[in-house]
Amino acid sequence: AVYFGVGKFTDDSSDIRRVSVTGGAPTLIERVRARDGEMTPDGTEFWGVSGKFPDLTLVHIPLGSHQVHHVMREPGPVMNPAIGRDGRIAVARVDSTRDMQVWLFDNGTLHQLTHFAANDGRPQWPSWSPDGTVLAVQAGVYDRNHPESNTAHIWLVDAATGTARKLAAHDAPYLDETPSFFPDGRRIAFQSNRTGRMEVWVMNVDGSGARQITR
Repeated sequence: AVYFGVGKFTDDSSDIRRVSVTGGAPTLIERVRARDGEMTPDGTEFWGVSGKFPDLTLVHIPLGSHQVHHVMREPGPVMNPAIGRDGRIAVARVDSTRDMQVWLFDNGTLHQLTHFAANDGRPQWPSWSPDGTVLAVQAGVYDRNHPESNTAHIWLVDAATGTARKLAAHDAPYLDETPSFFPDGRRIAFQSNRTGRMEVWVMNVDGSGARQITR
């Protein structure tokens, strides 16, 4: 089975659902007081975000307990938590200068992992590789006044050093976003508007072989 949460910003909650890998209708398991989160693979725990921006906090909720454990010492603008195989949590975090980077939450402490330059964009939506050594992230440069110039790339980030490498580099103003590793660790699924509208794409982990899946 696959477990996933459907977040609701209106009341800071998520509906945890389970669906068979063979398909069928999802089953509601529990409603939890957090959102923007991720289930552990065994479906027993939810790691998410609670609060109102910018006073957000990372929370841990064992399903069935109805207990919300606030695991950050001080609230702050964190989002997009992703669970690593070793228990580390990767999050996107905005610091006091309003710069967004990817941080790791490990043993109760947040450590900054990435140091992207402004012209490379703001890294977010981390996704762990199956072996826990690499994170795929999106980083984009967005202009609300000129959305036609918006550009985003998928990057690979070494989870030990923070060294980052851009995948499928392009000069055209389109968006490659929301990466997710395949279980084999050799491919990455992502969304892209390369063809004029957002569709699901897949590419090899080195950035080659990009192909559109949905139409």
